[in-house]
Amino acid sequence: MGRRRVALGDTLGHYRQEWRGEPAHITILLGNLEKRMGRKWLRIALFRDLELSEVFFHELGHHIHRVHRPGYKEREDVADKWSKNSRADLFGAVIGTCCL
Repeated sequence: MGRRRVALGDTLGHYRQEWRGEPAHITILLGNLEKRMGRKWLRIALFRDLELSEVFFHELGHHIHRVHRPGYKEREDVADKWSKNSRADLFGAVIGTCCL
């Protein structure tokens, strides 16, 4: 299966696996997020948090897929699934807590 390549100027984040003793890490490119959303939208906490969580949980999905639960599906599809499920769990808990 091939990798989906995205130009660095267009990507919102990336996952780098452990390599030569360096720990794995996630990078979120805030400048690209600002270009995509616009500065005024990033000032609104709900929109900012939704966008950041989407990027973070997608990249975390790459880590889970690589280290904890390797699978045989396309990497991006697995990361998207982890992102969707994690965000639903997180925001469902927040909304449930706020509305009790």
